[in-house]
Amino acid sequence: MTCAVDAAAVALRHPQLRAAALSADARREVVVAAQSSDGTICEGVIDLAYRSDDGWVVVDFKTDEIVPTSGSYAEQLRLCVEALQRATGEPARGVLLQV
Repeated sequence: MTCAVDAAAVALRHPQLRAAALSADARREVVVAAQSSDGTICEGVIDLAYRSDDGWVVVDFKTDEIVPTSGSYAEQLRLCVEALQRATGEPARGVLLQV
């Protein structure tokens, strides 16, 4: 239990979560769907999205011991960012956050 509490405390001090807490528009567990250029429909859930001064920030929480910056996690995040951009018409960027 102590490890989970410690991990949560560290995560809450992370600059991305502090920025989200200060945002006037922050959303959790946002369901998104998008159709890719080949017609495939992709569905997912954005862990956290918040509006910053330069657009939306999509935060994807990962609990793996090592979070690769490329591969399936990066692709999943890219698709979520793209879906949010299409839905809002605003710029967005993604962040993989290891917890």
